[in-house]
Amino acid sequence: MSNDLVKRLRAEDPETGLRHSIASEAADRIEALERALLPFAKAADDLDEEAWDNLHIEGSNADVTGEHCRAARAALEGKD
Repeated sequence: MSNDLVKRLRAEDPETGLRHSIASEAADRIEALERALLPFAKAADDLDEEAWDNLHIEGSNADVTGEHCRAARAALEGKD
């Protein structure tokens, strides 16, 4: 799931051979946000596939749960 930005943040500094802790922390945060947003992206794919408009996410079409919402909130707060 890691994207190029995360890979670059996790890479060693070419001059020192060290990884900066702030970069590692940023990479961790990005990965947590990506995990938390995945159910929302899947729901958007399903909505697009079924041609639902922006106002109808309900019943069996609501694949995003309260758990997903809480995970997203925790990721945004940096509490993964």
